[in-house]
Amino acid sequence: MEFEPYSAIAAAVAAVVVLIVMLLGRRFGRRTGAVRFSSTGAFDALPTPMRARLRWIVPALRVLAIACVLFALARPRQGDEITQIKTSGIAIQMVADRSGSMQDNRMRFEGQWMPRLDVVKRVFKRFVLGDDDELEGRPNDMIGLTTFARFAEEECPLTLDHGGLVGFIESLTPAENEIENATNISDALYQAVLSLIVADDFVRETYGREDEYRILSKIVIVLTDGEQSSGLETHSFREVAEFAKENGIKIYSVAITGESDQRRGFFSMQSNRIDTRQIEYVAEATGGMFQEATDGESLERIYETIDELERTEFAETFRRYHELFVWPVLGAIVCLVLEVLLGCTVFRRVP
Repeated sequence: MEFEPYSAIAAAVAAVVVLIVMLLGRRFGRRTGAVRFSSTGAFDALPTPMRARLRWIVPALRVLAIACVLFALARPRQGDEITQIKTSGIAIQMVADRSGSMQDNRMRFEGQWMPRLDVVKRVFKRFVLGDDDELEGRPNDMIGLTTFARFAEEECPLTLDHGGLVGFIESLTPAENEIENATNISDALYQAVLSLIVADDFVRETYGREDEYRILSKIVIVLTDGEQSSGLETHSFREVAEFAKENGIKIYSVAITGESDQRRGFFSMQSNRIDTRQIEYVAEATGGMFQEATDGESLERIYETIDELERTEFAETFRRYHELFVWPVLGAIVCLVLEVLLGCTVFRRVP
């Protein structure tokens, strides 16, 4: 339990004033008896009644009531919860490849081979929520998820509800048929940039006021293990780069390359070199960064680098308090009621 500083000072000053008033009242406020006797010696041998011996209870109740009021004035409170206010953050749109190769090709992560899409989901969850090692999580950032194969789909709009976002991440599935199974990176990037452009409008609609939450910067993180399939795009990479740059949006490109473990009824090791010039171009043109991931650990290191480069500058926190002054106020009321009742009945003074 603690006290509000200024209230505690006011209570201390009030206590001093009350003490001075009581001392002065005791010094100058003595009353003479209503009936005077020449001598009270005849009463000295008489026993003192119990009511007279307990008469001190009435003034004690008054003193206790004053003490309770002064204690309440000091504003006692119990701080038991730290609350973080998301006042500012970064808008991040994750763009993930879910074409068939992300499921068919495997990569090493934490000592085992697993589908690339599964590794991407695990590492992205750690980037969002944090882990016990290098990734601190992004609690103040608005994060959305766009996926692509032949078509781009917005799986989750920008949100601060990262628990809900993780649910969308975990439910990702690869393209399941030949019609859908293609790689349309440029259109997915264009849609992600559009999502970030309207992020400010989303904040105004959600919070009502612009100063409730402020977006510090906007970035796109695109991850793929393939090249753009020809003839699918409606927006070129040059158009995407110019569009993102005009709106102050940086693109971070990640290409999964290197050796893979492919399983289609037999075991084989193969090289997976892809043409990364297009995604390198959009990263460089927008002030972002291009990186290659050869396994799960290198992918995690790339996210750690992005995490350090695009870090929220500050977040406001405050401690939530439970006010306790109501209890001493109730105690003061009880003491005053008892003082009046006892003073008018059991301990009533007769002149």
